[in-house]
Amino acid sequence: PVTAQLDRYLAQHSRFADDTLVVIGGGGNDAYAQFSAVCWGTDENGLGVGNTSMAAATAAIEKAASTQVANVKRIQDKGASVILVYSASDWSRNPFARKYLSPEYQATGCYTPVPAAQVTAWVKRFNQILQDDIAGVPGVVLVDTTATFADALDNPARHGFTNVSEPAC
Repeated sequence: PVTAQLDRYLAQHSRFADDTLVVIGGGGNDAYAQFSAVCWGTDENGLGVGNTSMAAATAAIEKAASTQVANVKRIQDKGASVILVYSASDWSRNPFARKYLSPEYQATGCYTPVPAAQVTAWVKRFNQILQDDIAGVPGVVLVDTTATFADALDNPARHGFTNVSEPAC
């Protein structure tokens, strides 16, 4: 979706003004898509329903991270002088995850169990590729959201939340 959003923007504007701050993030939905492909057997990778292995899911995460790096470089090539890139947040502790990553749900609701540690590993891998491939690129700033997201779950009132344990949907 980030690439499609970038395509739409550039189709309308062709370039970014050189004084534009561009903020870009992704990765969390990529980890969710791979969870869905492995746990529920959805066809997120064009391999057919139920055909995504953990190895294929990890490869898809790596491809998504490389695509995000390409998006950042494309934004820079199209004129943006400052790009703020925020890392993927590890959603393995959020309310959705508390339900769907629980051992109870995994035992009966997944074709192939996907433990929380796997989601965390996918997010870490995505972020490591992002960090390694944009390190030292002038005008590109990586913001690590890991600590902020964890703090919001650990101290919800500090961030204006009243419930971080029950899923909204």
